[in-house]
Amino acid sequence: MILCTYASRQPEGGEVMKAIVIAVVTAALLFVSGRAASAECNYAKVYVVGGGNWCPYCKSARRFLEKRGIPYEYVNVVSDFYDKAGWQRLYEAFGSRSVPIIATTRYYIATADESVIKRFLCLR
Repeated sequence: MILCTYASRQPEGGEVMKAIVIAVVTAALLFVSGRAASAECNYAKVYVVGGGNWCPYCKSARRFLEKRGIPYEYVNVVSDFYDKAGWQRLYEAFGSRSVPIIATTRYYIATADESVIKRFLCLR
């Protein structure tokens, strides 16, 4: 699992994409120190980036957020498992070919693990 920071950019077509600006750091180090959790407790927006209904991990992450009453914006980047262009867009934006990506205004993680998402979003 990786935790990164990024800046937003609006490409043509209104599609939400993200570009990495700061080097990748391991989430484990930030979670142990508590810096990642305290940094994201005041998040303004949550995004779930991933594949469509074909992705069970994306569905799981979305259900978790809905169950907790956390509003989010879903961005379907990869239309199906064989969508090479979608996977390339995902890699260019996040440096990862893993879905789902749970993102806030400053950080993102590539996981569907509920305990990690809870910690990332400062949930109890």
